[in-house]
Amino acid sequence: MSKESLFLMVIFQVLRVYVTESESCLPQSSIIMTAEVGETVELACHYSYVVVLVSSYFWYKQRVGEAPKLIDSQSCQGADCTFISKKGNSENVLILEIRNVHVNDSGSYYCARRGNYTPLQNGPILLVGDSSTNKTAVLAFVPTGELHLRETVPLVCLVSGVSSNQIAIFWNISGLVTEGQSDPGTMEADGTYSFRSHVKVSR
Repeated sequence: MSKESLFLMVIFQVLRVYVTESESCLPQSSIIMTAEVGETVELACHYSYVVVLVSSYFWYKQRVGEAPKLIDSQSCQGADCTFISKKGNSENVLILEIRNVHVNDSGSYYCARRGNYTPLQNGPILLVGDSSTNKTAVLAFVPTGELHLRETVPLVCLVSGVSSNQIAIFWNISGLVTEGQSDPGTMEADGTYSFRSHVKVSR
């Protein structure tokens, strides 16, 4: 084997290890939690190791189209605190308690260990309040054409006239509930949002 071939093989092995390790660090899918305005909710981050010191972790919130923002859960003390970071019932769970939630608390939540280069760990997606308005409409579309020639059929749902860009669209297909794939939403001229969700079903 030539030196050039040996060098390329080593590079390939290094890249393969890097890709494998990167893929193993990809976050799991987030769960979706709903809450009414004024409630207290608890959001959980799950780690593969024991969470020892709560102050060693940060919490972040991300809204659609924005970068994650740091949540201050360290400086507040007493009953007036809105965000409280604490240990969960399991030794590898970190909890963020949010008191008196508001609509603007809706978003995707993440946790990360302080002073560590590991990626953000997925927490839940929180949806607070009802975002429907008197303009809200839901339309489902079925494609035309020779459906009998297809193994699966794509369905599209258009939701319009909602007041928030933080919503979840679920499909109930013969009693099986699934979230489908949704776009990030579009703001319309009247200030409401529109979303499209699509799913494939058996013919």
